[in-house]
Amino acid sequence: MIGNGNVALDVARMLALTQEEIAPTDATDASIAAICASTIREVVVVGRRGPAQAAFTTPELQEMGELAGADVVVDPTELEGAEPKGTNAERNLAVLQEFAARKPEGKPMRVVFRFFRSPVAILGEERVEGIDLVRNELDANERAMPTAERETLSCGLVFRSVGYQGVELPGVPFDAATGTIPNEGGRVPAGSSAGRPG
Repeated sequence: MIGNGNVALDVARMLALTQEEIAPTDATDASIAAICASTIREVVVVGRRGPAQAAFTTPELQEMGELAGADVVVDPTELEGAEPKGTNAERNLAVLQEFAARKPEGKPMRVVFRFFRSPVAILGEERVEGIDLVRNELDANERAMPTAERETLSCGLVFRSVGYQGVELPGVPFDAATGTIPNEGGRVPAGSSAGRPG
């Protein structure tokens, strides 16, 4: 699972639910049957930046630790030096530290969180067989910058949940580099030709 937001967590959680957990959800019967018949035994949630920059909301993250059929695995070394900015990041880091301190119970599945990695290639000819990841470091602006360190993660399925890129609307000013309407703190400034201020 490529992404560190709530949608990524939702997909990871759905793949890790037991039949009893998934039955009362609003998933279609066909989806429930496919997930329950799946041979998936490990879901790896990969984020390009660190745990302090993950966009999960704390309640969504906490729910991952309540899965009946899956151990949650976090490498404590990936949490070292994390400097959360804001209450949500502090809470998320506390939840991840609690996950890292847990001893695996031997549940049938594992959900593994990996940080500071970006995909560079999906491997396989007829089907997905793995994904090449590059190790990242954060620059002064907390942007993920690739290093020379690479690794290959064996897998049979890849999901992508990394947000979206805004597209231009005819007649509205647009910044193609950021995929946004020019704004100040998320608000269209007074006097802008982008529409009503605010």
